[in-house]
Amino acid sequence: MLACLSCSPPFNADLSLAAINLSRLTYQSVVDTGIRIRSGSPAYDAVFMPLKASSGTLSTIDASGGFILLTSSNQVSLMYVEPDANGGYTRVPDPATSGPVGIGTLFGSDPNYPSVEMRTVPTGVYAGVFSYDSSQPTNNSALIYWQDLPGHLAPASQVNFSSLLAAIMSAPVVIGAQYVPSSALGGDGMYLLVRDSTSALHEVGLVTVNFSGFSGVTDTNGAYPLSFSLMFAGLNRCQYYHDAASGASYASFYAGGAWQCWRWEAYGVNARQIAGITCRIDALLTTGELLSTQDGVGRLFDPQGNLLTTFPFGALRYSMEAYVNGTATVFLSRSVVTGGTLSLELYSIPSSKLKSLSY
Repeated sequence: MLACLSCSPPFNADLSLAAINLSRLTYQSVVDTGIRIRSGSPAYDAVFMPLKASSGTLSTIDASGGFILLTSSNQVSLMYVEPDANGGYTRVPDPATSGPVGIGTLFGSDPNYPSVEMRTVPTGVYAGVFSYDSSQPTNNSALIYWQDLPGHLAPASQVNFSSLLAAIMSAPVVIGAQYVPSSALGGDGMYLLVRDSTSALHEVGLVTVNFSGFSGVTDTNGAYPLSFSLMFAGLNRCQYYHDAASGASYASFYAGGAWQCWRWEAYGVNARQIAGITCRIDALLTTGELLSTQDGVGRLFDPQGNLLTTFPFGALRYSMEAYVNGTATVFLSRSVVTGGTLSLELYSIPSSKLKSLSY
């Protein structure tokens, strides 16, 4: 059983959902990207992001269309797909005439290291893409809202976090960011892990993040002791998560040829590396559980890093967590090639029931 704690053995993605009882997942929708998959064409890793509204009711989570995040040859691209009045799809940009809009490159030495955090909002149809740029260490992060316009996607607004946070600390550099799903009106929140000019780390909370701007930007506990901060010296990017309910925080990052996961409490107290987690952490769920989907295997850990269960992920990709009628729900997308064209199916499951997808 201890072997299950390792994330190194690859999982055969061709098994896809064969080992999962699909009755445990709720099928939401399918969209046709119009991207032709031919022999020798780029291999796309795709994630379907449905439109997430500012309130947590089912009617405001639109799964009929949304943004598609595509990764191919270490390049990250974006497109928008929605049904049209004739039973087909409107695609922006249209793959028949141009490719998706490039928005960045994968970060770090591990090719599976994501470079963006993303949420979608329906008002005006925007995708908020929080991206990292390792070549700009003092100006490394920005939240760009891409808007669906006739025939093309365009940046509608941009917030540079280094500039935003300069008012509360000196020379801030964001090294991790997390979206926090909200069931209240106003939009999701964010937590940021930030390094200042003295190399001290800060945890910054943003109560509301949406196209209109930000509210409640706070340096949660001030500068952390250097004895804690220096444990992460040289770290310029991590998967960062903060659990407001317990006060625990996590950093998942790739170093020395392997993934590490660290846990600490307020002010850096009880900081420790979790020996049992050697894979990338992709989400901190509202249940307090940590989710990894690396190598096509779902792994669910409790807040202390103990493995709760494993389940086949295959071609599924984690999309997001959102509230549906007040219930925290995980959305998963799955790539399917039909007739040589890439389509994406969307599924969901209450966050509290993820453990039911066990082997």
